[in-house]
Amino acid sequence: MVTWPRFADQFYNEKLVVELLKVGVGVGSTDYASKLETRRVIGGKVIAEAIGRVMGDGEDAEAIREKDKELGEKARRAVARVGHLTMMLDG
Repeated sequence: MVTWPRFADQFYNEKLVVELLKVGVGVGSTDYASKLETRRVIGGKVIAEAIGRVMGDGEDAEAIREKDKELGEKARRAVARVGHLTMMLDG
């Protein structure tokens, strides 16, 4: 996932995705989007590099894909357990 936070809690979500879960790459957005403030423009080259880090063949991309598979499997197991418990309770 390539992250580009603009408002409110999106900056916290980016930290979660990039630093904690390690399944994303940020484009380097540091400014809160507001019409009253001057913002730094993020160029196409920076965005292309972030996409390449996620979609490419490098170590970063491979690590992100492995972590993504791991988290996906955990999510499937969690949903399966809840579904199984619901079926047991419904009888």
